Amino acid sequence: MSEWKKIIDNLNKIDYNSFFEDEYKKKTIQSFVIRSIRKRLYFEGKDKNDSILRTNAGKSSSNGHYADSTITIKKTNRQGRDRRTKNVTLHDTKYFYASMAMQPKKTHASMIADFQKKGGHIFKNFTSSYGSIKEFESSILGLNNEENNVLANMLAPDISRKIVLKVFNV
Repeated sequence: MSEWKKIIDNLNKIDYNSFFEDEYKKKTIQSFVIRSIRKRLYFEGKDKNDSILRTNAGKSSSNGHYADSTITIKKTNRQGRDRRTKNVTLHDTKYFYASMAMQPKKTHASMIADFQKKGGHIFKNFTSSYGSIKEFESSILGLNNEENNVLANMLAPDISRKIVLKVFNV
């Protein structure tokens, strides 16, 4: 068998998904993804589509993000630890941020978090912006284009190295 035939056969045998699964299991990758989502939510108040988070009541408020009454409560610090009113953070008690986790799968990685809070699901405050709970959760826990590009650049060296090792039987 020619060397080229061996290389082509090796390329055809590669399970590319396993490479991604291995990478998504790494703590550094999981930390990057979770940190990116938290940072974007806290400092920018945007979902993965770079849409600004606005509560239902906030759309008609002077601030445009939170209801005026929520801003008053936050400024007097009666609503948890987070006093930020410049943007919606989903950070009031820190519980939501602490609940974020990454679940590596064979073909992708899923993000999970506990969206429940006193009085029900966080989604109830955003129903006019998102069609369903699933759409809301996906928008909050996903990476935006810039974050995805950084992640791809983080993954590329190790995945490339694994492909070379498999293809050339090194």
